[in-house]
Amino acid sequence: MMIGRNLVLRLGVAGIGIPLLVGLLYQPDWVWWVFVFVACLLGMREFYCMYLTDKTDQRVSLLVGIIAMMILYWVQRQGALGFVAMTVMALGMYYVIRPQNIDTVAQRYTTSIVGIIYIGGLGGIIALLHRDFGMQASLLLLAATFLSDAGAYVVGSLFGRRKLHPTISTGKTWAGLFGGLAGTAVAMLVVRWWSFPTLTIVDIVILSFVGGLLSQFGDLTESMIKRSCGVKDSGTLLPGHGGVLDRIDSLLFYAPVLYFYFIWFS
Repeated sequence: MMIGRNLVLRLGVAGIGIPLLVGLLYQPDWVWWVFVFVACLLGMREFYCMYLTDKTDQRVSLLVGIIAMMILYWVQRQGALGFVAMTVMALGMYYVIRPQNIDTVAQRYTTSIVGIIYIGGLGGIIALLHRDFGMQASLLLLAATFLSDAGAYVVGSLFGRRKLHPTISTGKTWAGLFGGLAGTAVAMLVVRWWSFPTLTIVDIVILSFVGGLLSQFGDLTESMIKRSCGVKDSGTLLPGHGGVLDRIDSLLFYAPVLYFYFIWFS
C-alpha cells in the first residue's frame, strides 16, 4: 500500500516537473543555469541542515557556495580553479575568525567544503554541460538519470530480493541496479532517435553502463550521507521524492561522466 501511494506521489511530481524541465532546456543558457543554481543552493541547504548545527556556519557556507558556483560558471577559462580556491580559502578564513568550539572546528570546516564541492561543484557541471554541448546533452542527462531511477525503483519494487548494500540502504537491490542500467539504455536510445543522431552505438553502450552505474553510486552516496545522519529524506520539498538533494543525487554523479566523455571523445 505504501509503495503504491509513494509511486502515485512520484508520478504526480514527475508529471509536473518533467515538462517544466524540458521547457527550460529550450531557453537561453543563463535561464537553465539559474534553475540549476537554485536547485544546488537548496540541495546545499539540506546538506548543511543535516550536518552543521550552527546557523551561522550554515549561512556562511551557503554564501561562499553561491559565490563559488558563480565563479565556476561565469569565469570562462579558470572557473574550476577559482571555484576550489574560493571555497577553501574563504571558509578557512571564516573558521579562523570564528572557530567557536575548537574541538569541532576542523570537522565543520571540512563539512562546509564538502557540501560546496559535492553539490555546487558537481551540480555546476550540469549547467556547464548545457552551455558547452547544448540542449541535446542536457536532455540526454535528464532522460538517462530519470529513467535509471525509475527503472531501479520499479524493477526493485517488483523483483528485488537480494539487497545491494544493506549497510547503506535497505531498499536498494541488485534487481533494482540492473533495472536502472536498463532504464539508462532505453533513455539513450530514445534521445538518440529523437534529437541526438550523432550518438553511436558505442557511445550508448559505454554511457549506459558507466554512466548508469555511477548514477546508482550517486544515489547510494546520498543514502550513505542520510544514513549517517539518521534521516530518511534530505528534505520534504518534493512529495514522494523527499528533498531536492534526494532528486538530484544521481545527476551529480552522471553529469561529469557525460561532460568529460564529450570533451574527450566527441
